[in-house]
Amino acid sequence: MTSGHVQCVEFLASHGVNIDHNIKHLGTPLYVACENQQVNCAKKLLESGANVNSGKGLDSPLHVAARNCSAELVTLLIDFGADIWVKNVENKRPMELVPASSPVGRLFLQKEGPLSLMQLCRLCIRRCFGHKQHQKITGLLLPDELKHFLLHV
Repeated sequence: MTSGHVQCVEFLASHGVNIDHNIKHLGTPLYVACENQQVNCAKKLLESGANVNSGKGLDSPLHVAARNCSAELVTLLIDFGADIWVKNVENKRPMELVPASSPVGRLFLQKEGPLSLMQLCRLCIRRCFGHKQHQKITGLLLPDELKHFLLHV
């Protein structure tokens, strides 16, 4: 995930590899992708069912995205349901790792409230399909716009 090989993620996910496998001293693939600011890999991992809150020890992918001041990754992770209130080993929430006046700090302030009903519905529906079954959403008898929303396309 350090080099951002989206095709590798697609191949591994399609062959049933545990995309949440936690590698000692590195963390989960999503954590590594966020640490290396590989937005496309992080998105593909999340689309493939990666746990948005599973990182390295108590450090979540959102913590590392915040530390790297990556507004794009922070937005992506929050859109996929990342817990903005989780604390790391230093007892800090992701929003406490960035200056409040920075673009990422302002982003956290915007997202600080509860998720919108739309976001909650998307997360609930995705959970109903299960960890590796999100591709089945395309088979639902729904308008394409709604399928794209559910799939984060």
